Amino acid sequence: MINTIKFDFVKLKSGQLNESSIAQWAADVRYILRHVLAKPIFPKLEEQEEQEEQEEQPKVVIKGSKEDLQAFADTINKEKAYALEYLESGFGSPELSDIKLELEKTIHNFEQTTGLKWPLR
Repeated sequence: MINTIKFDFVKLKSGQLNESSIAQWAADVRYILRHVLAKPIFPKLEEQEEQEEQEEQPKVVIKGSKEDLQAFADTINKEKAYALEYLESGFGSPELSDIKLELEKTIHNFEQTTGLKWPLR
């Protein structure tokens, strides 16, 4: 089980990234997004499991400038909004197109602010 997920934007932006560290960065972002989107299907039945899982939840540590952290949080929130709208309305909905445009702008802002490519494309 993962104990701690660490994002250090200073290290990520240092230019010392290799293929392995880029893959780890992408996997960690996917992991966080998956947990942000997680909803229990049967809340009453899963209540006990949730209590057990809370003890096993990894700690997330994110370091960086205020601007980097804000850009990261904004992008995760837009990714969440896009995924939830997709699940609710389907691929062809006009609302999804609007959210997709907002997501693309947010990703562009993240990339401009941090100098990093967003790993979920």
